[in-house]
Amino acid sequence: LTTTGGSQGLGFAISSNNVKQLLGADPAPWIGVNALFIGPELARALHIPSEGALLVQSVVEDSPAQRAGIRGGDLPALLGDTRLVLGGDVVLAIEDQRTCHAECIAHEIHDQALASTMKLTLWREGREVLMEIPVQRPQILAPSLREGKSAWGKE
Repeated sequence: LTTTGGSQGLGFAISSNNVKQLLGADPAPWIGVNALFIGPELARALHIPSEGALLVQSVVEDSPAQRAGIRGGDLPALLGDTRLVLGGDVVLAIEDQRTCHAECIAHEIHDQALASTMKLTLWREGREVLMEIPVQRPQILAPSLREGKSAWGKE
């Protein structure tokens, strides 16, 4: 560490498995949603017909999910210490496998890594909606960085 407050001499490390997944040796599929897993108690309280589900919090601009019409929430809420956003789509199933627990979801999503689409069963406005979403590899860099601009907007 330095006495000037700079970051010289500091290093950060991530595991080789994370690097392989991010850079393509084992890519995870990406559709562009930020979602929160909820269990059976919260699902019942929100009148969601499932033992577990994914609440779509937000959708990434110009992502496969946005182009397919998946909706993020618009009603901020606080549940204990957890901040969430209600009013968006709820993912009930991925490839016909119910989203009963977080590990099940991770497994189903990873299995779609080589597929071209992912079939989702959504709960929207009190009814089930089936949707097929194109799958793509995650975008590692923000669009401004891919275009050669710095994170602060300067070129």
